[in-house]
Amino acid sequence: MVEITQLAKTEQEIHIVVKVRASNTHWVLSSIYASPRLAERKLLWNNLFAVAPLYSLPWLMLGDFNELLSCQDKLGGNPLIPSRVLSFKECLDSCGMVDIGFHGPRFTWVNKREAGHYIQERLNRGFANIDWREIYPEAAVHHLACIHSDHCPVLLSLDNSPTSKFHR
Repeated sequence: MVEITQLAKTEQEIHIVVKVRASNTHWVLSSIYASPRLAERKLLWNNLFAVAPLYSLPWLMLGDFNELLSCQDKLGGNPLIPSRVLSFKECLDSCGMVDIGFHGPRFTWVNKREAGHYIQERLNRGFANIDWREIYPEAAVHHLACIHSDHCPVLLSLDNSPTSKFHR
């Protein structure tokens, strides 16, 4: 159904081209696992900024970005640090990315601590450029139940129909 070609990879990112045989469409998928260390995340933001002009294709980024975009993305713990939020937003803007939204629980990470020290955050996300959204306008990210991890698994549904969202 699809052909996959690896373009590049680092410790925090893997970039591939997805060729959908039935429609002969090509698009870039970047799978992200951002470091919990700020200095390394800054390297990731710079890498994504550098990748953006290299491929004039529809582009999807999906994964754990280990960063917040707004105060609605966090419950508990220390307040957001505006400079970190701004740095992440600037990266996304420079790449032409928009959040594709989600279904399910708001938060995708929990620190699994006792009351009073409990923190929840939305760290796992999907972002796409306009060209990708035109191909998959109904696509959505589904936050699934956290069972064996402090992160919830996420599932990308391309057509968002109830009968097919978990059968991809």
